Amino acid sequence: GRFGKNAPSIGFAIVIDQLMAALSRQKIDIPVPQAGQLVVYTQDRREDAIIYARKQRNVGCDVTLVLKSPDKTKDDYEAYAAGIKCTRIQFMEGE
Repeated sequence: GRFGKNAPSIGFAIVIDQLMAALSRQKIDIPVPQAGQLVVYTQDRREDAIIYARKQRNVGCDVTLVLKSPDKTKDDYEAYAAGIKCTRIQFMEGE
């Protein structure tokens, strides 16, 4: 009755976290197309990274920006990029 018609109804809900956990337990892999790029920048190249990302996004590219951490290696960032399905990594370091 709340929606304008007096009629029986049922509800339906999916909790995404529980769905993903169930798929993982059953070893069901959901294919995700790889796309986009990861831009790893140092603090002094922040503006350059933002400008670059904006230009890439304006032409339809997905870009993820990450501030470079001194305790992370390029291998760490490559592994991260693979995990978030980025096909390209751009390092912007120093001037």
